[in-house]
Amino acid sequence: MKKTEKTIETTVVETVATVKGRKINPESARQKRLAERAAKGTVIKGRPVKAESARQKRLAELSAKRESGELKKGRPVSGESARQKRIAEREMKAQAGTLKKGRPAKVKEVSDVVELEKGEVVEAEVIEEVKAPVKKASKKK
Repeated sequence: MKKTEKTIETTVVETVATVKGRKINPESARQKRLAERAAKGTVIKGRPVKAESARQKRLAELSAKRESGELKKGRPVSGESARQKRIAEREMKAQAGTLKKGRPAKVKEVSDVVELEKGEVVEAEVIEEVKAPVKKASKKK
């Protein structure tokens, strides 16, 4: 049995050497216990969990609700809000194929309706651009 203990100790020394952080004494009683547990496969890390605790009960309820579909993440959506109505209207237009994409075109004003000699009515379109005077920034010293 002592031979197996020696092989366990040597493997611990090799694995400890590659771990970053503070130095660990592989000959300490704690390191020997951990090496024995690792060989058995019963390494326990962290704090034990109490299944009867209030938090564990709440987590179990939440996971059950998620699986059944009752619990959803985020803020609930009101279907009567103005934004939801706009979104629904846009979806209907997209399905119908009448949704216009991109930025809206420049607004054109119809200024005059000209009647030709033959009786045809033609609309003359005038695009008015209002240019604001550009102010140059003055440098203050």
